[in-house]
Amino acid sequence: MIKTPKIAFLLIIFISFFVIFLNTIQRENADFEIPIAFSKDIFPLVTVLVEEKPYSLKLCLSSKYPLHLSKKNLTGIQKSKQGEASWKNIKGEQFHAPLFEIKKVQLASLKFKNLKTCTDSGENGGAIAWPFDRLNLVLDFPHQKIYGIKNEKNLRNLGFDLKKMEKIKCNINKKGIYFKSNTSIGEVTMCISTNCNVNIIKDTLVNSDTSQHLNTKIKNKDCGIQTFLPVEITSELEMDAVLGVGFLKNHIVYIDSQNEYLYIGDKYANSLSGNSPTKIPVDFTTHGIPVVDIQVAEQRMKAKVDLGSSFELTLFPKTFPPQELKYLQTTTSFNGLGEESKTEHYALPEYQIHNITLKNAYIDKTEKMGVPLGLKLDKLGTISNENLAYIGLPLLYRTNIFFDFPNSSLHFIEQGQNLKKVNLRLEEYKKIPFELEKCGIVLNIESDLGPLKYMMDTGASVSVIKPEFLKKQSLSTDTHGNSIFVSSTFTIGNYDYGEKYLYPFNITPELGNIQGILGMDFLREHAFYIDFPNRLLYLQMIK
Repeated sequence: MIKTPKIAFLLIIFISFFVIFLNTIQRENADFEIPIAFSKDIFPLVTVLVEEKPYSLKLCLSSKYPLHLSKKNLTGIQKSKQGEASWKNIKGEQFHAPLFEIKKVQLASLKFKNLKTCTDSGENGGAIAWPFDRLNLVLDFPHQKIYGIKNEKNLRNLGFDLKKMEKIKCNINKKGIYFKSNTSIGEVTMCISTNCNVNIIKDTLVNSDTSQHLNTKIKNKDCGIQTFLPVEITSELEMDAVLGVGFLKNHIVYIDSQNEYLYIGDKYANSLSGNSPTKIPVDFTTHGIPVVDIQVAEQRMKAKVDLGSSFELTLFPKTFPPQELKYLQTTTSFNGLGEESKTEHYALPEYQIHNITLKNAYIDKTEKMGVPLGLKLDKLGTISNENLAYIGLPLLYRTNIFFDFPNSSLHFIEQGQNLKKVNLRLEEYKKIPFELEKCGIVLNIESDLGPLKYMMDTGASVSVIKPEFLKKQSLSTDTHGNSIFVSSTFTIGNYDYGEKYLYPFNITPELGNIQGILGMDFLREHAFYIDFPNRLLYLQMIK
């Protein structure tokens, strides 16, 4: 079932007052590659030589000062005192720290002289700002690389085709890299930043302290649902929202600072499917929920595949990894009944789904997940429901998926891959457009109750309807004595799937404008394929 997080506090290790570092040195004459790593809190790290000593520093797209070093890293480095540095954080709060000048700094083949260096109080040892006056930049976080680009013509030789990327006019000024984006709440001014490990949005814009799951479109590129955490953002910054590392690690981005253009590539599945469709065996819980094998920190366990969960990977305390992970934040979450529970969020270096490894992920720990329906049901599978993990929509919509529950499997399928390899013939399926809303996939379905909106939820055992739509209807009982409404028709995409049982259930308003939930009692009987980029559901017709 869906969980909608409410922000309690946000950990942003370092967000300086966005000012692009300008250097007077000539632009470079060659392109080059720089490997990156990710910190425990999923910030990109590069190796920098400071007075010939190597340091692992965070890569910033913008910073008032070109170099930040922790007190520990400054110890023993030859430097000259330059007075006091001052800057503001994203809230507009003023900070001060000692300012130094360091004679020799090198990032790959980029050499800097007499670099202004601010004392950094953060945990990552410091940061270096990319010199956009010298080189354009490719962020290839999916492959843990960045590229300094002098000659744009060489991009194709490096494997980047700008014609296949969305070209967006941006404004690169002393406060950041800005562009316009259309979202569920209208047009907003966004900034891309490696200083945020999550996406954030101005709290006064949404008038809420609850996380916002917004459809996000940048020019013509549909970026799907992005989760934004509301925070206070000073009016001195010309932005409404920030796309952080959580977005960038799944996309290739090219920043043309000379002409002020931003290029955004298609999302990467983070190795969900590879060169051909990837088959994952599926079991079912005693309540009929699909589960797959996962491994987290050498612990093997089962995880529910939950299209209704707004978190990537969720575990209960009993199964949470014993080793120390980087803590990010705590939120208050709501289940399908509107009940609250605390959820802690952490950075996770990697985990596995079946034989697929996913790196630089997020993991959540919660005491409560899902909703007890209070129904008596047949035993619908063999797996116990106790202490199972959950994988949710933020992971699942990275790639297209063929849910072949009648054959106990699912397949991760990249756009353009051969569907016949998984015995999927779309001519046998009804093509149905869907909407991506904050609760997930929403379908228009018509029954004896009229046309209503239903959320697809593989984490729900049965299909339910709000009781308010049954006040004038006659209810029956199933074989276990549960109250049900029996609809003689159930039409999805102009195709009638016949008689359908609907169980009365009080759905929380937190899920948005939906009246029902389409659960596993229906979805287990009909294979379906989700084409996320085109917002299309292909639902198997009755044989």
